[in-house]
Amino acid sequence: MPPLQKPRVLCVDDDPQLLDGLRNVLRRRFDVTTAPGGREGLQSLAQSGPFTVVVSDFRMPEMNGAEFLRCVRDIAPDTVRILLTGQASWEDTISAVNEGYIFRFLGKPCPPPVLLKALDGAVEQARLVTRDRELLESKLDAMSGHLLRTERLATLGTLAGAVGHELANMLVAFDSALRYISKRSREGLTPAEEDLTTLGRVREHLATHASHLLHLGRPGTPGGEPTDLCDVASGTLSMLRSAGTLRHAQVHLEIPQAPVLIRMDRIRLEQILLNLVKNAVDAMAGLRGRSPSLGVSVTRDEEPGTASCRIEDNGCGIPQDKLVEIFEPYHTTKPPGQGTGLGLFVVKQILDASKGELSVTSVEGTGTTFTFRVPLAREVSQGV
Repeated sequence: MPPLQKPRVLCVDDDPQLLDGLRNVLRRRFDVTTAPGGREGLQSLAQSGPFTVVVSDFRMPEMNGAEFLRCVRDIAPDTVRILLTGQASWEDTISAVNEGYIFRFLGKPCPPPVLLKALDGAVEQARLVTRDRELLESKLDAMSGHLLRTERLATLGTLAGAVGHELANMLVAFDSALRYISKRSREGLTPAEEDLTTLGRVREHLATHASHLLHLGRPGTPGGEPTDLCDVASGTLSMLRSAGTLRHAQVHLEIPQAPVLIRMDRIRLEQILLNLVKNAVDAMAGLRGRSPSLGVSVTRDEEPGTASCRIEDNGCGIPQDKLVEIFEPYHTTKPPGQGTGLGLFVVKQILDASKGELSVTSVEGTGTTFTFRVPLAREVSQGV
């Protein structure tokens, strides 16, 4: 909380004179709100919260202090709770303390110095809880960002290896064409049309790979401009096709003619599709008796405001008892050196951050289908 802001305290009691007394005692050091009963206290919490501390009487009509503080704990768990009463039974007090409803129990009449000391302790407790939570959230954000970067580097490394293989093939064609052109030049002849065509093809491949790698290597942040899911799905398949990843698979792409704009950064979306498509290709490696088949489809959902992308393969499938594990970090079924075990975990993290969903169905020996659903961009969802 800002250093000049007084800690906010909600005092709840059915005795108006006691509430006036609490207000007079506490107002110099605290921002005090009062309520004449439990239900009114919950209304104040909902309408005027959050409060740093709640101080409640025990014996009140309709809702006693233990019931009220139990509701406060459920609604605002970070709010520190103090029970102030002279009428609670020993059993009531033990129950309230043991079940975590209260931070302190104070008896009536409570001398102002004792009450102020208890409130100071409650404020410090609230600050410690807030600081610990912020520290934990900061560490989780840092770990999540690290995992995203790690998997992205692994994806880039895998794609770079495949691109390197394709460039080596192009180098063979380039050397052959250059050799014949040089030979004809030494003989005083113009280059053959076939050799010039080969060099043109090599140039196109180099330009394509350079564009893909430069685009994929850009850092991205969630949000930003709307992204066309159809364009990214098509572009990702083109990228993997040019890298040679899809050379052995029959690829079927089904997308609407109109753009499907979603609320997700293009880089994050590419990372999702690259992971899911590459996993599908890996699952179809070494198939016997049938040709590898990959299906990618984009649809607007019947439910307004969302779109889905489906990635389906006819590979080895996933055993049912393993489906619950595949989204865990570092879990992989691939041989050593062929997977980080972070791909699906990162995909789910990206979708969770974008308010999306990921589901999977699989039949061992038949194939696997991953489907992710994402929110449409606002301007599209309003027009659906």
